[in-house]
Amino acid sequence: MKDKKKIVLVSGNLNKVNEFKEILKDSFEVENMKLDIDEIQSMSLKEICEFKAKEAYKIVKKPLLVEDTGFFIDELNGLPGPFIKFFEENLGKGASIKLLGNSTNRSAKQVCAICYYDGKELIFEEAEMNGIVSNEVKEGEGFGFDFCFIPDGYDKTFSELGLKEKNKISARKKVIDKTKKSLESSA
Repeated sequence: MKDKKKIVLVSGNLNKVNEFKEILKDSFEVENMKLDIDEIQSMSLKEICEFKAKEAYKIVKKPLLVEDTGFFIDELNGLPGPFIKFFEENLGKGASIKLLGNSTNRSAKQVCAICYYDGKELIFEEAEMNGIVSNEVKEGEGFGFDFCFIPDGYDKTFSELGLKEKNKISARKKVIDKTKKSLESSA
């Protein structure tokens, strides 16, 4: 068996780290590193990820990945977008439900972006999953908006589906797979 490539994932979110490790376990050894990096404020995940990757590389000086996720709600003109973490921290579990109130337009999408940077080569990938915001918080496994996001084609939230099923279908899974393919073809 050949040795797995090592890659640094810069993230302070252990839930995300565990998802990365699970999805990449067959091809990459993921080393997590939590860094305090200033984030630019933008609705563009591409701008945020590229900036974070370059700033992180100045510290880590090894090939690395950064990831950012946004939760874009149609009724709110795309908000909270990349600011979902702050909405969840301040409004609590089910922040998106609170923001939508009784609105009948509950369309939303999860968008995940990953940027790989090794000091020279920068690879950016993005993937999305459409769905709707549930009317109430649904308990189960997960974090963030998992408790209120029902992906298209399903009648359960990510949290009700559980992490194993979520890791097969989510935008994070899709973008990790795209990034993995890009890294393998650039090697």
